[in-house]
Amino acid sequence: MKYLAIAFTSLVLAGCASNSKNPASANYGAEPVNNEQAVISQLKNELKDPDSVKIMSITKPRRGYATYGFGKSEFGWHTEVKYNAKNSYGGYVGAKTRQYLYLNGKYSIPHTYDINFLDNKSLSCDGDCPQ
Repeated sequence: MKYLAIAFTSLVLAGCASNSKNPASANYGAEPVNNEQAVISQLKNELKDPDSVKIMSITKPRRGYATYGFGKSEFGWHTEVKYNAKNSYGGYVGAKTRQYLYLNGKYSIPHTYDINFLDNKSLSCDGDCPQ
């Protein structure tokens, strides 16, 4: 019984171990090309009234990583879009922000917004964004 308790404790503690992968040398994939148009298209696919969207700003892609769940890591290029769009009742809802993760040619929504960035935030467009 004593050995069973030790084995169980060891297993639990091993599950709490941090990810030893060095973020600076992790694989973030190639930087996205035509990022502005791609994230706008992705955003419009999610909205109830895609024609009403007003893009306020888009950040340049930057490398970021996050740990979520039980020690799972997510690496890739992150882009932040600030926008306003109409809801189901036809009224604009106010500024909202959406994050997108790009890795290996695909955009997705990150599992968490608690992201650690390797690059500084800079805007790709601010007020003069494509719609």
